Amino acid sequence: MNKAKKSIRKRLSLALFILLLVAAAALIRTPDTHRDDMLNKYGNQYSGFIHDASGLSIHYRDQGKQDGIPMVFLHGSSGSLHVFEPLIQQFDGAYRFISYDHPGHGLTGPHPANDYSYAGYAQALDLLRSKLHLDHFVLVGHSMGGWIAWRYAVEHPEAVDALILISASGMPTRKEDPTLKLSLGQQLMQTGPGRWLSEYTMPRSMVERSTRAAIYDDNIITDELVDQFWELMRYPGNRRAFSIRSQLDRDPELAHLANSIEAPTLLVWGDKDAFVLPSAALSFSERIEQSEILLLSDVGHLPMLEAPTDVKTAIEDFLASRLDFATNR
Repeated sequence: MNKAKKSIRKRLSLALFILLLVAAAALIRTPDTHRDDMLNKYGNQYSGFIHDASGLSIHYRDQGKQDGIPMVFLHGSSGSLHVFEPLIQQFDGAYRFISYDHPGHGLTGPHPANDYSYAGYAQALDLLRSKLHLDHFVLVGHSMGGWIAWRYAVEHPEAVDALILISASGMPTRKEDPTLKLSLGQQLMQTGPGRWLSEYTMPRSMVERSTRAAIYDDNIITDELVDQFWELMRYPGNRRAFSIRSQLDRDPELAHLANSIEAPTLLVWGDKDAFVLPSAALSFSERIEQSEILLLSDVGHLPMLEAPTDVKTAIEDFLASRLDFATNR
């Protein structure tokens, strides 16, 4: 009898917990942004969409010198192509700049099969290459985009002439690395209820805290920047993608694949990066023979936003010294 009562109490407690969770979600629910409003606000004259037969649709920008050296930019998790704009605006007309929103990000919206593994992201890059006829290019990747970039360089050495990895992920932690303290939001995303809740709520204050944790210099953080992250994360389907993506890792057990990268590689890190520790640059350099490290002082996880002039100069100098080798391989 006691066991039966305990079982009933557990079920009632669970039902009450679920009811409270649903009530909380209803009270603090943050609605999706409107697709047309976001297209009008965050699209521009360089924007376009490309599609494949599976239903995948990718938002991209194609700007700069159309017959220049192509540079393809891959942003990080919960970001968008906009994070590269301050960097792109630093360059002159010698390059063609192609950036795009990954599936589940920005104006692209969700992957039709909810595939947020490397394969799903590589599908988007393959589509971009096919539609824009990109045989050779410089591949620039930040954080999660850096993980996609170096994995793609492993699979397509014939296409990637040079690789720029900015705070890239995908390397295992090193013995000397400190244990990173997870934010409340990161802790919640490790639980089922937290992931469920994230699909319905997205307080602006939480996005602002995450932005401040990523960027070392608070002076760079504006209301406009926080709104951009917040509104595009709430683009229809992106929160569901965020929930799914949070359950996946970056395959650190495959780090050995980087040993085969042939493309000359520039590794750009901020010395105050608390998201992907600067020691990861050493892990990449130990595996990629043709690599150099640039460590920027007083810069956090977003060097292309925090120090765009320094990053631009480093990229130009690196390509000037390496691109003849790359293009004549």
